[in-house]
Amino acid sequence: MKILITIGSEVSIEFDRVKFVQFPHEYQVPDISKFIPGRPGRGLKFRSLLESLKPEGVDIELISLKASHDQFEKSIQWQLIPVGAVLVYEIHGEEIPLEKGGPFRLYVPGTVVCGQAELDNCVNIKHLDRIDVELVTV
Repeated sequence: MKILITIGSEVSIEFDRVKFVQFPHEYQVPDISKFIPGRPGRGLKFRSLLESLKPEGVDIELISLKASHDQFEKSIQWQLIPVGAVLVYEIHGEEIPLEKGGPFRLYVPGTVVCGQAELDNCVNIKHLDRIDVELVTV
């Protein structure tokens, strides 16, 4: 299973679990339950991941999180995403199955009930398979 990350209008990169495992140690969250109680899995620090993919001289302005499995999409201003957000790519050493919200999941701490604020529970997205990143020149 793969996830497509588009950075601006020029770069699209496909990732799978194997590629995410190869990211440097400082990007890894080996046990997400230490940050998100009751949730098993391994993931990447979401902000670190996307910041590492953007070109020099630009900032991330907006991200759109998409799940084609259930036709869900959530757009949010980048500055609202906290440092503790985790892109989960495996549970118990295996790909995340669809019935558990795979292929990828995003967990964002500090959210509230959907519709109550821009950073709401709807940003905790399951079946995540695409992230579109809008950039702004600095």
